[in-house]
Amino acid sequence: MDSADPGKQDRLLQRRVAASLPSEKSTTWTPSKPEVSAVANGLSLLMPALEPFVMKTVRIGAALPEVDPDLRTRALSFVHQEAAHQQAHRDFNRGLTAQVPALRHIERAQRRVLRTFDEHGSPQSVLALAAGAEAVAYFTARWVDRRRHSLLGDASGPVATMFVWHLAEEIEHKDVAFDLYRASGGGRARYLIGILSALLVFALSVLATSAVLLVRERQWWRPAVHVRMVWWSLSFVFEVLPLLGLCLLREHHPDRWSDPDWLAQWLSVYDRRGGVAPAWDRDTLDGVWADEPTGSTLPTANADPLPV
Repeated sequence: MDSADPGKQDRLLQRRVAASLPSEKSTTWTPSKPEVSAVANGLSLLMPALEPFVMKTVRIGAALPEVDPDLRTRALSFVHQEAAHQQAHRDFNRGLTAQVPALRHIERAQRRVLRTFDEHGSPQSVLALAAGAEAVAYFTARWVDRRRHSLLGDASGPVATMFVWHLAEEIEHKDVAFDLYRASGGGRARYLIGILSALLVFALSVLATSAVLLVRERQWWRPAVHVRMVWWSLSFVFEVLPLLGLCLLREHHPDRWSDPDWLAQWLSVYDRRGGVAPAWDRDTLDGVWADEPTGSTLPTANADPLPV
């Protein structure tokens, strides 16, 4: 289950991808499985609240005197990646909340929860939650990678590309927040609590948002929707449990987690093409990359830094 990372860049690449809902009348962008759209939209709704929390925490952690210069450099480029995620999801969420104004109540609740934790948690607990959130993002990326055909087979290309880009970068920078937490002297137990707390925040946000969206899209009363959601939830739990156990081991480090191949390949192709994503089709999902760059995402070369 674990494999050592053969190496990593000191500075993470800065990329940008943008997408909007394909319809102004529906929040569903995976026609055959509307629950996938509902859950993913729930994750997106959380990002403009969660990403600033993580960014602020990582900036503070990077300023610790015991952090070495290479980690500090990597942490600051991590912040820029997270800023790009925040901006992309904020823009995407405007379409969600325009169609479903009730989601704004969930947004406000998310901000209150994270603000309360930021204001009342100890510095090390806050850093543990940030590291825990990044671990949960890694778990999610790994889980999605293995089920990409069933989850995203008929997805809207631009929207799927945005989510794949985000998940792929979560794999790329999975170790940064953990290394800062470890540099602060944090222990295994608090780290595990941070992961469990992050899982709770993710789960409540997704449940609340997906319930609202499934009712709105008239999918709530379809038994198949709930059967698939229960099955996927159980498979996610069984994916995560062994990884949680590894987190308690003294020698644990996120670099030792084996990374999903397809997301890493997707990111490599995206970079090689100067910020043009692979066409969203069956070949891409199978890991067969066309020779010619085709796609419709924003170029990333020479992009100006995002405000962080």
